[in-house]
Amino acid sequence: MASKKRNRTYILLSVVIVSLIILLLVIEGHNTQEPDTESAVESDAEPNIEPTAETHKEINTSTEKSTEKSTESGLSKRAGRLFIIIDDVGYNTSQLKPFLKLDYPVIFSVLPGLTHTREAAEKITANGKEVMLHLPMEAKNGEDPGPGAVYADMDKSAIETIVGKHFDELPEAKAVNNHMGSLITEDPEIMEVILEVAKARNIVYIDSLTTPKSAVPAVSKKLNIPYYSRDIFLDNKKDKASIAEAYYNGIKTASREGKAILIGHIGSAALTEVIRESDPLLEEFDVEIAGLENLVEPPSLKKEDTRERTWH
Repeated sequence: MASKKRNRTYILLSVVIVSLIILLLVIEGHNTQEPDTESAVESDAEPNIEPTAETHKEINTSTEKSTEKSTESGLSKRAGRLFIIIDDVGYNTSQLKPFLKLDYPVIFSVLPGLTHTREAAEKITANGKEVMLHLPMEAKNGEDPGPGAVYADMDKSAIETIVGKHFDELPEAKAVNNHMGSLITEDPEIMEVILEVAKARNIVYIDSLTTPKSAVPAVSKKLNIPYYSRDIFLDNKKDKASIAEAYYNGIKTASREGKAILIGHIGSAALTEVIRESDPLLEEFDVEIAGLENLVEPPSLKKEDTRERTWH
């Protein structure tokens, strides 16, 4: 009897032990699955991925572009002013029409002595825009500068007479710049005569800067008058992409330095499109297109100027 009781006790103990082992295995299995579930939820909400070398490159590139844009957009603490001069006006009035439709105070430099000189000037002023005299001067390459040009072999009296005559033809003119003139603007004696005539009439001279050896800065200093010069030619190349690039550089110059003088030409059909489409750039760089009345501070005189020369 005692042996049978012992056997029953062993059996019961064995059942209990097996049950406990099964229960422990079930509990352990449940605990092992639970962390995996939580990990999956956390991963979906905020993945913890180690950046690869390519990822670092993309992040750095993005940061550089962002910094560059921020720097360029804030080049100037105050609004820059862009002065756009359109040269060679007076041969006809058809090319003038699209420029007059621009909602900006562009400035028109009119050649004297042409069939449409007076008509062009009248149309410009009637549209509320400003007129300049585009004074023809002799070029080094011998190209014909047109009627009424100043030549190197003229004496002082002849120069005074011809320049005065041109100002009389265009009494609307508030400023004057050279048409061609690479030979004349290098001559300090001739330029002194021209600047004295302009000064006597309260007319501003703007150097188109067709030569790196221009005598105008030194003569302006001698006569105690401000020196103004062209910063960029807009249409040395006639395609729209090149004009747009030159215009963009002009806007950046105005933003960086406070102002920039740009010169384009009436025959550049794409130029009106570039100017018309420039609102976003002007806003981004905090630059406005301004008239001559806002050109009040002379640019710094530079000992060396490497700007591109053309138009003789």
